[in-house]
Amino acid sequence: MKDWLGGLGAWCMVCNRLLERKDKHLCPTCYQNLPWFKTEICFICGHHHLKGDCDEDFAKDIAEYQALFLYQEPVSAWIAGLKYGRNLLVGRLLKALVTQWFIDNQEWLTQWDMVLPVPIHGLRLKARGFNQTTYLLTGQKLLPVRGDWVKKTRYTKHQAALGGRQRFTNLKRSFASSTAVEGKAVLLFDDVCTTGQTLDQIARTLKNQGVERIGALSLCRSKKAFS
Repeated sequence: MKDWLGGLGAWCMVCNRLLERKDKHLCPTCYQNLPWFKTEICFICGHHHLKGDCDEDFAKDIAEYQALFLYQEPVSAWIAGLKYGRNLLVGRLLKALVTQWFIDNQEWLTQWDMVLPVPIHGLRLKARGFNQTTYLLTGQKLLPVRGDWVKKTRYTKHQAALGGRQRFTNLKRSFASSTAVEGKAVLLFDDVCTTGQTLDQIARTLKNQGVERIGALSLCRSKKAFS
């Protein structure tokens, strides 16, 4: 395990084991046992579908999909702690994991001109105090982050509380993008991908603005996708 968690503490956040060095917040065993996203999963939609071509509806405008983790413990609890509890200790841990992933996947990232964090509506931003997707990208320096090129224009219910069809109608026509995306190859970044409806709606918006190519990266791919 690399020294990518400088100054975060002396105990492993998973097993509470005292660490040998204070610049790591996970012991090597717990780091390796995180629910890493597996390479045998489809790189277009994130499903186990064992097909030659991906036919997931949400992915029709997405050229490639990647994720760091499956949405399982302990990462799922860390995300909830950051988003709803403003737990910046786990936030720094997640940001460090994202930063290291960008470093480890530089070759794949060279195909994208920039990374676009999935936006949240202004009212939710005011209530939460920050956009977690933007925050998680602040440690990486490999791609420029354009946090204002996609905007959430309509306040909607939380996707987590809705079913599949409701997720689609809830987000329909709720995003807008800058004309600056025209001709660009952009990478969307979200914290959790479940049904893919958020990525789908943003991808449609970007396509209408003339974007050249769209990739998607999420911190987690929900385990619901594999049921």
